[in-house]
Amino acid sequence: MMEQEESPIAAAGGMVARISHELACQKLAERAASKGVACPGCGEFSTDYDFVQAEQVSESGPQPHLVCRGCGGVFGPSDM
Repeated sequence: MMEQEESPIAAAGGMVARISHELACQKLAERAASKGVACPGCGEFSTDYDFVQAEQVSESGPQPHLVCRGCGGVFGPSDM
């Protein structure tokens, strides 16, 4: 039987960490849209990002993130 690895967010504090990540990602998306950010993948400074929001916050569900339209890199607040 294979053990499932715990997500980094769940390991860092469960639901409180997930909600904190969600809020931080929303703030990052707002900042990216209004003032721009540098993509950690390609380094390009831009306002051209897609914000992918999780439909429901859960300990094991998908995490919200930004996607760079230039390189396709996926990142969140912990990558900045």
